[in-house]
Amino acid sequence: MATVEEDCWHGKVSSREAERRLVAVNKTNAYLFRESDIKRNKFILSYISDKTRGLFKHLIVPAPSKKGFSSVCDAFSVMDRMVVSSDHCSNPVPPSIVNRDNGDMSEDDEEILCDLACYVCVCDTVCESKVKLKSHIQLHTVVECEDCHKFIGKGTITAHIRKCKDLPRKVHACDYKTKLTECQIWIVESIKMYFDGSFGNVEQKKIIIFC
Repeated sequence: MATVEEDCWHGKVSSREAERRLVAVNKTNAYLFRESDIKRNKFILSYISDKTRGLFKHLIVPAPSKKGFSSVCDAFSVMDRMVVSSDHCSNPVPPSIVNRDNGDMSEDDEEILCDLACYVCVCDTVCESKVKLKSHIQLHTVVECEDCHKFIGKGTITAHIRKCKDLPRKVHACDYKTKLTECQIWIVESIKMYFDGSFGNVEQKKIIIFC
């Protein structure tokens, strides 16, 4: 079985160049891995999400800790798992597909990119502030599910885990205390009597059912 390192590792490549290479191979579910040309040791899976509409996805390869990856060699095993678990990655794009430098960026673009532009997707994605940039980066962030080992968007991972484990929704206890404790006890006891057949009054049965 081929690996990311052998098949589709493109090194330091911009998102625009990655998209050009994906288009150049002209295959459905084409994908490649790369290092961000803006942020060191940030590795990205880029693939065609909708060939007909010309849409792409760029996902950050999740590091096992907040320290990140010390080198690309540490990230290859995670990349391999991302490919295996993905429904969108079946045609790796070899780095030999295109031999071009990223010379399409002006100095002004580079200056903007360092500050408020997303280091994952195209350089047109420039945010108004660092707070908004951080929020935008979340769109490219995935988390590996410990049960099915699929890589799920960070915003939907909680719902996915619940579904994956078939867990019920968490119920929060209410601190409200009612003064009608005796009444509640009477209702419970009355319902029990009703189903036992020892509660004979029809009108009282109707009241209990209504409650």
